[in-house]
Amino acid sequence: AGDVAPDPFSALARPARDLCLYRSFASACDAGDAWGCAMSGQSYHLGEGVARDDARARAQLLRACVDRPGPEPEDTARAPCRFARNLLAAISAD
Repeated sequence: AGDVAPDPFSALARPARDLCLYRSFASACDAGDAWGCAMSGQSYHLGEGVARDDARARAQLLRACVDRPGPEPEDTARAPCRFARNLLAAISAD
């Protein structure tokens, strides 16, 4: 009990790790997962695993909120949408 498998990404160089994470996030987003869309948007915004592109970041972040038209209260289970809206606001402020 308590044994944790080692992190399979720890041996990878950062660019390879970021690319793998981006691909995982994009795949999850394509499957309709809100966290995948939020994290894919962040990858585009930060240029992690993919070229930095705020237009694509916005598109992915909006997908995290596709079924949420209004503000997200802090106690909601829709944390991916709240995360996405906060990042969208930060991108707009840049």
